[in-house]
Formats: sequence, structure tokens, C-alpha cells
Amino acid sequence: MKKKILAAVMAGFMTMTVMTAGVAAEAAEAQTEEAAQEDAEEAQEDAEAEEPEEEIKVLGTKTKDCFEVKMKNCTTRLITGVAVKKLEDTQFSDNLLEEEELFDRDETRILYYNPDPDAEPVDETEEAAEEEAEEAVETVDEEAAEAADAEAAADADEMLTYEGYDIQITFQEDGANLVLHSFPFEDMTECELYAEDGVVFLRYESLATGEAVDTKEAQISIMLEEQAAAAAAQEAQKAQQAAAQSSSGQTYQEPVYEEPVYEEPVYQEPVYEEPVYEEPAPAEPSGGDDVCLDGGLVY
Repeated sequence: MKKKILAAVMAGFMTMTVMTAGVAAEAAEAQTEEAAQEDAEEAQEDAEAEEPEEEIKVLGTKTKDCFEVKMKNCTTRLITGVAVKKLEDTQFSDNLLEEEELFDRDETRILYYNPDPDAEPVDETEEAAEEEAEEAVETVDEEAAEAADAEAAADADEMLTYEGYDIQITFQEDGANLVLHSFPFEDMTECELYAEDGVVFLRYESLATGEAVDTKEAQISIMLEEQAAAAAAQEAQKAQQAAAQSSSGQTYQEPVYEEPVYEEPVYQEPVYEEPVYEEPAPAEPSGGDDVCLDGGLVY
């Protein structure tokens, strides 16, 4: 009996030993696979870090405190001109594209704009040092940030367009100049530029609300308002001219051009009339009964 019990105990012990060895082997294999996967990920990260980043071209010049927005050309058209102005100005800035340079289809560029025309270009080395110093001492006031977000969300309905800046886009195909009104520099870091139905417009994610924004309808409304204002100004000018002419006693009538009518002359054959010869009547003798016959006198 004791031998049977001992044998059973030994068998159980061997079974447990085998199971433990199997579990240990599986754990070791899993650790090996995990280590291999980590090594592969590290190798991939190192390879990606070694690859040079694609250089993004710019629009304008980077200056201190300038606006900075990534813009992608989704218009399906080549752009030859990008110019910016403040709303109250009458003239746009110089072309932000270099001479004979094109803003290509589906190309992304960084748009730099500083309202101060006297702003000096940024020194890249100095800027990098300042950024490192700022990151080292940067602190975030979470309560102030939350309050700012709440205030921005309350004004979300008013953030489809911003007052302040207009951007003029010039296209290569037809040389058309379309104006992107109220460009929202403050509400974006990236945007896509589109052109449809006679207007240029933006699609972007709002920094204030985190929602997707499409400014097409807003741009169309502005275009219609401008057209209506131009038509009203033209009608007012005509009315003013008519009033001035009426007060001076002169009514100006627009001359009506009449096309001259040319009539082909009709040729008529001349009619020949035969001349009629009439025998002259003999002359009546004068002087009474005394007539001269053959040089003589008759008494």
C-alpha cells in the first residue's frame, strides 16, 4: 500500500515538473518574441529618424510674432500669386511667391504673415535657443486655459470668418484674381484651399471649437453682397448724372446708330426719238401792193 501511494506521489510530482517546465518554456519563448519585436521597432524608429524630413516651401518671410499656417492647394489649379492685406488697406502686399514660382496642385506650404511691414526676419539660431529656454521654464495654467476654451466655445457661431485680413489668390490658367475674405489666422494651424463656384474658400479644424469648418457659404455670401453693392453704386451714379442733366436743362439722349442702307441703281435703256422735220412756211411780202418781182418793181 505504501508503495502504491509513493508511486502515485512520484507520478504527480513528475507531472507537475513537466507542466512547470512547459510553462517556463512558453514564458521564455514569449519573452524572446517580445524582445525581438522591441528590437525591430527600435530599429525602425532609428531608420525613420535617420531619414531626412521633406522640406516644406514657404509663402512669405518668417518674422517674430508673425502668423504661421500650413496651407494645402486643393484647388486643382496652379497658383502664381498669393498676397495679403489688412481689411482697412486698399492695396495687397507684394506677391509672396518668388518670381516665376508656382504653388503647385496638392502642394503644402507654410504661410508666414506679419501685419507689421517693418518686422525683421527671424534668426534661426537665435530662435532655436529661445524655444529651448521657453520649453525649459514653461508652465501651463490649466484653469486659465479651460476658461479661455469655454469663452471660445460660447462664441463658436461667430468664428466662421474673421475680420482683419484678406488674401488674394491668382491662378495661372486665366490670370483670375479671387479674394479669400476674413482669413482666420487666429483659429487654425493648418488649412486646405479650394476654388469652386467663383469663390476661394477654406476647410480646416477650428482651434476654438475643435470642429471642422467650411467657409464656402460665407465666401459666396460676401461675393453676392459685393455684387449687389457694385450694382447699387452704378445705379446711383446713373441717377446722379440724370439729375445733373435735368437741372442744367439739357436732356442727353444716347445717339442711336443706324446702319446705312445701300440701294443698287437701276439701269434704264435710253429711248431714241426720231426728230420731226417741219417745212418752213413762205414769208408774207410786206409793203402793200408794191412788191418786187425778180429785182423789179411792180406798180
